[in-house]
Amino acid sequence: MLIQKRGLTIRDATALDASLLCSWWRDGRIMAHAGFPKGLSVTEEEIVEKLSHDSDEKYRRLIIEVDGVPVGEMSCHNISESTAEIGIKICVADQREKGHGTLFLRMLIEHLFLVRGYKKIILDTNVSNNRAQHVYNKLGFKEIRIRVNDWKDQLGELQSSIDYELTKDDYFKIEIASPAPSDQAEIDHLIETVLKDNWIKNDLMAFEDGLDEEIQTKKGYLNAYVKGADDARTFLMAKLHGDIVGIIEHGPVSDTIKDCKDEALNLLQEVGTVFVLPEYQGIGLGKRLMTAITDKLIELGETAFCIDSGYKTAQPIWTHLYGAPYYLMKDYWGPGGDHMVWKVKIEK
Repeated sequence: MLIQKRGLTIRDATALDASLLCSWWRDGRIMAHAGFPKGLSVTEEEIVEKLSHDSDEKYRRLIIEVDGVPVGEMSCHNISESTAEIGIKICVADQREKGHGTLFLRMLIEHLFLVRGYKKIILDTNVSNNRAQHVYNKLGFKEIRIRVNDWKDQLGELQSSIDYELTKDDYFKIEIASPAPSDQAEIDHLIETVLKDNWIKNDLMAFEDGLDEEIQTKKGYLNAYVKGADDARTFLMAKLHGDIVGIIEHGPVSDTIKDCKDEALNLLQEVGTVFVLPEYQGIGLGKRLMTAITDKLIELGETAFCIDSGYKTAQPIWTHLYGAPYYLMKDYWGPGGDHMVWKVKIEK
């Protein structure tokens, strides 16, 4: 397993990590919440042996890094085809309470749900570990049971644990809202990320000037909207656990659509900028945003809208949703570079 995001890395633990893991496991301060306040009497050789049996199909120990430096460990236990059990320890003291634990958990959770196909993730923690409980609750885990005096630690003292579970549906609960000026920097970054990804996926990097122009145009629309300088355009954003992961807008039709020379299209509102961060594509966020923006159009009394695309990767999606395009602009972007426009009737 290898997951990387914004300087954070989750990777498989290997024999080369045995010395580091040994130092952590033998440290009672690190292992206290796991029930070993005196640390484990373990050797590097024993750890190498344990690691040799790790597999994605059963159980995997993981190393977590900040800017390439190991700071702790995670684990993933395959309970069934639909359920995984995970664990985490930030082992380097000065890396705690910096938000790393939450980010690492999100990275692993999203990988397990979106890539590995799990439907539920479970974990547990000591009742005395208030910091962990706060993080799990924030991520959407639900408390299933408290096991009172269920086990004894290394000193023979009774310990209690809390069992948690998180379903895929609960984790991906999306908040749809209108962006505020304070959201602009984050959305600007999203616009750049999604457009660059689109350009790469559609083999358009030879037209990099067009990419820069598109980025600045979209940012300009957003800037005017959040400042209240453009009442003809409406933006919505999708937030997941406080992060903006998608946007959409409606407004006057673009010059590209006007090139169709179809007055019926020119009178419609255009839905555009249906942008979802690459790592969250394919889980229904685009449909959620489309539903939300359609509701806004219904409030305005609109009965139809238009949507267009020159991206070969997006055209099959819109065709699947709305059928054959209303207008096909053959070779609009050059040989083989068709542009498609859909006229969509709003079903209330």
